[in-house]
Amino acid sequence: MPLPEVFDAAGTVQPVQALLDRLGSGSTTIGAASVVDGKPGERLLLRYDVDPGSEDPANGSTLFGKVFADPTAAVRVYETMCHLWEAFASCCDPATVPQPLGLLPDLNLVLYAPAPGVPLDEMLDAPEALEALRLAGSWLGHLHTAAVPLQRRFVVATELLNAASWGGMVAATAPDVAAAAVELCRKLRERAEEVTLDEATPIHKDFHPGHVIVDGSVAVVDFDEARLGDAAFDVAHFCAYLHLTGLRQGLGDQQRALETAFMEGYCARSGWELDQRFGLFRAYTAVKIAKQLATSRGPRPRPCGDDLAHQLTEVLTEGTRWVEAGT
Repeated sequence: MPLPEVFDAAGTVQPVQALLDRLGSGSTTIGAASVVDGKPGERLLLRYDVDPGSEDPANGSTLFGKVFADPTAAVRVYETMCHLWEAFASCCDPATVPQPLGLLPDLNLVLYAPAPGVPLDEMLDAPEALEALRLAGSWLGHLHTAAVPLQRRFVVATELLNAASWGGMVAATAPDVAAAAVELCRKLRERAEEVTLDEATPIHKDFHPGHVIVDGSVAVVDFDEARLGDAAFDVAHFCAYLHLTGLRQGLGDQQRALETAFMEGYCARSGWELDQRFGLFRAYTAVKIAKQLATSRGPRPRPCGDDLAHQLTEVLTEGTRWVEAGT
């Protein structure tokens, strides 16, 4: 059943408090709850403010809860976070994930302690950005080499259907780039027939700079889409969104150095080498980003007017370049 349009965050405080009490966190007192983000009807991110003077399990002043319309999604995400928490406990780099605290099945709610720090996409012009990108790449390499059991699998046929649908949305809402969107989807289908994909690597599937939290170390958030698939997907997906962020922030020539730092960190940790799968997934992600731009979704800030037209053109041009180049 879809989540209500107006969600009663305050109504979850008592069961969350009871969960914390059962965990032995008797000194942790929830003061307030609010909805801070989400996808209406499907999932919502809740923030719980801890009363001053109490101590939460992560020694912070805030806890987060994610509520899902689908009860199986809540269980899956909680189990994934637990597996990742364990996997990253042995990581030699300063890299981690948010600490899962518990699951409330009656509410389809996953409770966790947030990772402290600043989203990577907000600090790309800072002196420490290159090191943060190397650590983000290393984090991804650790994920891809970890023995993390995941229930879902990446199905390329399904993703190509999704991309075709997204291309249609772009064409319908942005006529000036309609031909470019349709042509990119056509080339994407052709390229997919030439590429052999891996289907057994743990992937994040929504890995981008906004999901990397930097605080000396790096932590990665949001595992709703995690599944088994091809490592090149996460690498290309991240680079495509890094390109979008650089475009929005006017990073210019700095953009290449940022992507290089990320790739260096990833390849050093995983031993991965660039091949034609990267170009395929860069093109796929370009269609995804174009759909988000055209429908006012995706990472903020969300452009309009001339900025929207410019970003759509640049993203589709970049996607076409990658699908034609292959690597």
